[in-house]
Amino acid sequence: MQAQVGWNKIPMYIQKDAVLTEDDISTAALVDNPDGSYDIQLTFTTHGKLVLMMETTMKQGRHLVIFAKFTPKGWKAPKGGDSASEDKPLPGQPRISAWLAAPVIPQNGFSDGSLRFKPEASHEEAERIVSGLRNMSKILHDMED
Repeated sequence: MQAQVGWNKIPMYIQKDAVLTEDDISTAALVDNPDGSYDIQLTFTTHGKLVLMMETTMKQGRHLVIFAKFTPKGWKAPKGGDSASEDKPLPGQPRISAWLAAPVIPQNGFSDGSLRFKPEASHEEAERIVSGLRNMSKILHDMED
C-alpha cells in the first residue's frame, strides 16, 4: 500500500499488516520536553523487542510508519444491540485513524527494544493514545496472570 505520510508528504510503501501492535507494548509514556514539545515513549514486551529489532536492523535509513486508531473523545458504545447511527461506529470499531510519525530507522535499528518519537498529534490526542495503550497493556497483563 502506498501512502502520503503527513507533514512532509513523503511517498512510502507500507506493509498491509502491522508489524507490531498494542499487544507488543509493555509500557507507554508521554514525555514533555523542556522546549515545549512532547514525545511518546514506547517500551516493548520481549516479543515486541525481538520483532522490532528484526524488522529494523537491516532497514537503516528507511522510515518506520507509526499509525493509531482510536474512538472520539467521549464516545460510548450504543446501548441495545449492534445498530449504529451514521455518525457512530459499531462497538469496538475504531473511529479516528491517524498517522502519528515516521521516524528514520537509526544505524543499529531500534535494538534496545524501545521507541521514542514526536507524534503528529495534539498534546490531548497524544495523552489519550498513551492512556489507551496503558489501559490495553494492563488488560493484557491481567489476562496473563
